[in-house]
Amino acid sequence: MSDKPDKGKKEVPLILINESLCKRCGICSAFCPTKVFDAREDGLPLVARGFDCIWCGLCEMRCPDFAILLKGENEQDGQKEPQGGEPVAKPTANGVPKDKEPVAGGVS
Repeated sequence: MSDKPDKGKKEVPLILINESLCKRCGICSAFCPTKVFDAREDGLPLVARGFDCIWCGLCEMRCPDFAILLKGENEQDGQKEPQGGEPVAKPTANGVPKDKEPVAGGVS
């Protein structure tokens, strides 16, 4: 058995939304060309149709609060390609991936 993803199956990114950073502005929903997001009652974006995601990255790029992270993609030759396995970084309790947390003195 191979560890590589089945080429016949569509890979989708893990879409992480940091609730503490999100100000519920709706920009991610507005820019999403495939309408992946719905809004919860409190305005927080909800990934309602994750399998429709086309990896364009507009939600992550346009979020003014840096509250959205797409994980699992591998950029090669300027193309975003899905990558199997676990996400590259898992959020910690404060929502920041462990490898992105600031270190003492502000130098990373």
